[in-house]
Amino acid sequence: MNIRQAATFRRIGFTVAGTLAAATFLFTFGHFQPSRVHAQGTLGSPLPGLTTGQLNAFNIGFAQFNVTWDPVKGLGPVFTQNDCGTCHSTPVPGGTNSTLRTTFFGKTNPDGTFNPLIEEGGIVLQNQTASKFIKGCPIPREHIPPDATIVAQRVPPDLFGLGLVDAIADQDIINNAVDKGMGIHGVVNMVPDWNGTLRPGRYGNKAQLASLVQAVGTAFLIDIGITNPVDLVEECSNAAPGTCTIPPNCLKAREPNDPNGKVTIQIFDYVVYLAPNPPLGGHDRGQALFSSVGCDLCHNPSYTTQPDVKVPTNFTGGTTQVVTALSNQPVNLYSDLLLHNLGPKLADNIQLGQATGSLWRTTPLWGLSTRTVYLHDGRTNDLKTAIEDHFSRGNSIYPDSEANQVITNFNALSPDDQNELIAFIDSL
Repeated sequence: MNIRQAATFRRIGFTVAGTLAAATFLFTFGHFQPSRVHAQGTLGSPLPGLTTGQLNAFNIGFAQFNVTWDPVKGLGPVFTQNDCGTCHSTPVPGGTNSTLRTTFFGKTNPDGTFNPLIEEGGIVLQNQTASKFIKGCPIPREHIPPDATIVAQRVPPDLFGLGLVDAIADQDIINNAVDKGMGIHGVVNMVPDWNGTLRPGRYGNKAQLASLVQAVGTAFLIDIGITNPVDLVEECSNAAPGTCTIPPNCLKAREPNDPNGKVTIQIFDYVVYLAPNPPLGGHDRGQALFSSVGCDLCHNPSYTTQPDVKVPTNFTGGTTQVVTALSNQPVNLYSDLLLHNLGPKLADNIQLGQATGSLWRTTPLWGLSTRTVYLHDGRTNDLKTAIEDHFSRGNSIYPDSEANQVITNFNALSPDDQNELIAFIDSL
């Protein structure tokens, strides 16, 4: 992997914005407010079956998730938000935000390849700076460069159940990359983890991140500006990371901000132990229709986690004992976590690893009942429209959508059956 590719993966941003934890004592970066464990089984609760120590880690993470950051704690010099909860607030902490978007930008080179404009601050727009808090700090907010030909929006993801996703074996994801019929054949996006190990991507709209701790650390830097072991290099405003000189009056915290990753791991602890959204149930006919038209060929109903899952406790190889709540568990996410071509209609022309402009990771459908906007950019609030937008005829750049036959099958259903299918996915 060359320097440009590494910088691209580092800057893609999972938009997990922040971290998590609960406690009533003083941490390095600020005073935390008392918190409490949610009742297990309700949205925003920890996984059932956690030990007392694991619940404590979840609570410490939840408190950290609610910290408001400033330059004295390490915020900036450029960032997108100064807390986690702004992007992950709906309908409860750990959710999404239907009105906010993360902006990606880049350009298409004359030969058709993608340029993430790293030298101009790409690929994620960080439109806030420390100058908001520090009088006389001259760092400007980022802007879309004049030569950018691609500007794309992303809805913040919800975080429910991501620890279970992390516990799926890499090989299980790889094994799903086979011909499923109806023109559907997912592919793995093999990407480097935070430590350089090449693994199947599973997080992000294009499966551009391989592990949950990598996703948390990336978001901590991109969204809040906290340097950590996943990436120790500060971002620059419309310049390549590490190439700018930060004026002394703009620096209020040590560098790196979280050198050994203690706070990053606390945030990770909240996300890794956060339970998935409980489905509403009661739509058996809709579920049968979902399978009969072929939706489940990409939206795989379930994986099973590995038998002896351990959770990282630091960035030097430390782990917990086996976490029973994450081991041998069903992961009813309705996604194969693979890349599929969805044609020019949904293409954003951004390439991340093997994911070209029209390739997208199958979006997990669990938690759909809590969302009000759909597709990667939130372009619609109508589920039927979101389904039908998967149909796309190819052009000179991108082939036909893999979903065309499935959408044709959906459109052949009676209106009542379509409504039954939609009611089912809206109950997940």
